[in-house]
Amino acid sequence: MKKILPVVIVMTLLLTACGAASAPAASATPVKSTPVVLPTVAATAAPTLEPTVTVTPLPGGCAVVPLLPVADPMFPAPAEGEYIQGPATALITFIEYADFQCPSCAQLSPFLKNIMAANPDDVRLVYRYFPLTGHALALISSQAAEAAARQGKFWEMHDLLFAKQADWTTLTSEASFTDWVISQATILGLDNAKFAADLTDAAVVKKIADAQAAAESLGLPGTPFLLANGLYIGDQVDETSLTYVVGLIKSLKALEARTYKECPPVTIDKTKQYIATLNTTKGDIVIQLNASKAPIAVNSFVFLAQNGWYDGVPFHRVLKDFVAQTGDPTGSGRGNPGYAYINEISDLKFDKDGVVGVANMGPNSNGSQFFITFGAQDSLDGNYTILGQVFQGMDVAKNLTVRDPSTGANLPDPDKIIKVTIEVK
Repeated sequence: MKKILPVVIVMTLLLTACGAASAPAASATPVKSTPVVLPTVAATAAPTLEPTVTVTPLPGGCAVVPLLPVADPMFPAPAEGEYIQGPATALITFIEYADFQCPSCAQLSPFLKNIMAANPDDVRLVYRYFPLTGHALALISSQAAEAAARQGKFWEMHDLLFAKQADWTTLTSEASFTDWVISQATILGLDNAKFAADLTDAAVVKKIADAQAAAESLGLPGTPFLLANGLYIGDQVDETSLTYVVGLIKSLKALEARTYKECPPVTIDKTKQYIATLNTTKGDIVIQLNASKAPIAVNSFVFLAQNGWYDGVPFHRVLKDFVAQTGDPTGSGRGNPGYAYINEISDLKFDKDGVVGVANMGPNSNGSQFFITFGAQDSLDGNYTILGQVFQGMDVAKNLTVRDPSTGANLPDPDKIIKVTIEVK
């Protein structure tokens, strides 16, 4: 799984990052991935994913997986002595590498404040200095924040520098900035003499220089560089996308209690027929499952259905003339049952209405989500396990409420699966 949090930012982005053009190259430069919610509508006949590998990458075809990606170890965890707002027990920790002279960082600051105000128990913010070498006042402005921190007012200076950024970024020298920021110290109730002395104190200068070197050693591409729970979420975010990230992590955390700690026992008899009836808010959809062609997928589906996993689950993604997708209790398209299993590619094709495929985030990452095709979808062949075929209720499937999460617009309430029943013949 990619180390970058798979965040779908589908709205218009408001920020353009400040680049760290002068930063030295690093061996582990974070790379921004293209967000994916699968299956993906193909613009051409070419598949959107690489064909499934022939070597089974999971023991027994299935393995336990984390619901959320593991934090990238290249980024240090929050530590005592760092500048942190919000409770230590927060579900979501944002770590921001920022430069006080960066316009995009100034734009991001109120967004983060609003997110924290809306989620006081669930969100905290860690600020890390990353003064860019291309900004003449980056070092001295960071030193100002550090000098204020010596009087217990880091965050007050942080807010002032960003709020009044337009007032001081036009200054032409560190000397003129020093005069300006010392005049502002009075507003914050600082001891001006102490603040002025600390501003260029050797220990303060060294701390900022060390922070700059540490950020550059990570190969960060610019500022703001934002992490959520140790995972890079991009350098172009707005309040709407941050709200999405917080909601996504909250919903996945809530799902953890329901996930399984081991793969399901194998109970499927490939010589028998398995019929699944999806009782939905629009009516019943009946599916013939392909136990002989996709035994691992059918075994998982039957296990989850019989244990109530699908009860109340929404059809979170319904695209006209493409697919209806469901199977994630969070409705985000990111949930899984706590395990993943391999692709089972057979001679079956997505060549008609009602082919039921297993959705995934890439080869061999199948879980609980599945989709029903509307018409032939040749671009999906070879990339997704075919679980079964709708033989009754295709009219119900085609009447499901259309909703496209990628639009970022206000979406209608989804139709839901009420219950899935399994019949064995």
